[in-house]
Amino acid sequence: MKVDAISNDTAYYFLRQLGLERFNVKNLSAGHCATARSWESKKAKGAWSMSRYAEPDENGEVEGVDGQNNNVAYLSRSNGNSPAELLKKIGLSANKFTFLRMMRGSTLRALVPYLNKEQLLLAMRLFPKMLLVRLIGSLPKDMLLKMILHTIPLKKFLALFKAKVLFSIVANKRLNVREMVNGLEHLPREELQRLMTNITGSDTTQLSKPELLGMFRELDKLQLMNGLRKMGQEHFLEFVYQVTKKDPQLLMALPRGELMKVVNSMPKPTLVELFNLLPKSQLEQFVSMLPYKALLVALYQIDNKVMESLLVNQFPDLIAALAGDGLEAA
Repeated sequence: MKVDAISNDTAYYFLRQLGLERFNVKNLSAGHCATARSWESKKAKGAWSMSRYAEPDENGEVEGVDGQNNNVAYLSRSNGNSPAELLKKIGLSANKFTFLRMMRGSTLRALVPYLNKEQLLLAMRLFPKMLLVRLIGSLPKDMLLKMILHTIPLKKFLALFKAKVLFSIVANKRLNVREMVNGLEHLPREELQRLMTNITGSDTTQLSKPELLGMFRELDKLQLMNGLRKMGQEHFLEFVYQVTKKDPQLLMALPRGELMKVVNSMPKPTLVELFNLLPKSQLEQFVSMLPYKALLVALYQIDNKVMESLLVNQFPDLIAALAGDGLEAA
């Protein structure tokens, strides 16, 4: 298998997906600096002397042990320089992507918390739409509804469903006769007359709206439900809108499958925006699920000062390894 599991073209593509052209993209698209090329070349030729860096697997993920405070490895290649001095010599900006590639997948996932929320949201763009839909579908139903209603107004949202789907709200035990009558108050008198006639078979043309509402309060829920089944779509939608506006928890009665149809109809940019409603910890969990190649590029967003501190304090042997090969190449 080719050692270079992620090409510069692939890196450039992912960076464009993230909108990260400002992050020294030319260094990735035109090729790494001399030290990076030397490291890649030696590794490919089998001249890499540190067996701690294994080849990527079929998914491009490095399974070897990366530099985690291995002082012996560092001292053997540092020529007496401190990690900070070596890093300054070789330069972080030009080699940031290479440093990330020298780390195994489990270590990369451990770096995800160093991304801020905005960067995590950018990283979510690397998921294809199908996976974004699946991730949203894995969330609790209340969060799923919150996401949808963040984008679609309640009445427009309810209008997406057929009457038989909306009837799951009416049938919910949470909705009692009193709340149903409160919802009916917003319908015109003529519609209430038709509803009462459908339920009782009596002539109600002479009854006022308050009189009709009083009669509805004397009915049981099953009678009201049977009458609502014969109501026209427009007025039934208004009724459901009124009761759910008053008690949004009634929306939990909608089948998850129907909610996911709404999510699936949204364009990818809209789906990505929905993840802004999630806490940072949840976003970190999702971004950690990115494939190895995409995760590399997502982590390229880490602030350079933060990355410098991580390398100096936790991965000094990576610095020495890259610096040593760079000096040999020179």
